[in-house]
Amino acid sequence: MEDLPWPSQPVPEPVKKLILRFYTSIDSHGPHASYKLASKVFTADGELIINKRVWTGSESICQWRAGGDTVIMRSHTIEEILVCGDDGSNIFMSGTLRLGSDVGLIAESPFSAKCLVDDTSSLTPRVRKWQIWMDYTPFFDLGILRPPVSKMSDGVLDTIGGR
Repeated sequence: MEDLPWPSQPVPEPVKKLILRFYTSIDSHGPHASYKLASKVFTADGELIINKRVWTGSESICQWRAGGDTVIMRSHTIEEILVCGDDGSNIFMSGTLRLGSDVGLIAESPFSAKCLVDDTSSLTPRVRKWQIWMDYTPFFDLGILRPPVSKMSDGVLDTIGGR
């Protein structure tokens, strides 16, 4: 993860460190990884969005892994980084997420992400919003993850965003 494919466009060093801190935290399974993600990466009112699921604020972001108890390995590989604007506050990334389960199953899926950074001129910028789009089907198919179950407005169960 140290050798991210940064574009030739200048990106402030603190922003690069913030992006690295995000992926280090999200891929870590240490006991305080979610707390570090919420407190050291995001603003206090920051948003983490993965497809349709939204966590807003530090307390909520600390709970982002709920339902992923069987995941023992999480690894992001970044293949491309694009920066919009001159200050490095709007960053797009694409890559692959690889998950491993407690019974030895491994699957991967491509993802895209958009990161909005607050105060890029600071020595300690924070993420205001991190939005991820990906296909969880490979992880659901192997049972590595369980889809969230909720009822849609018509009472039909909605498991992975479709009917």
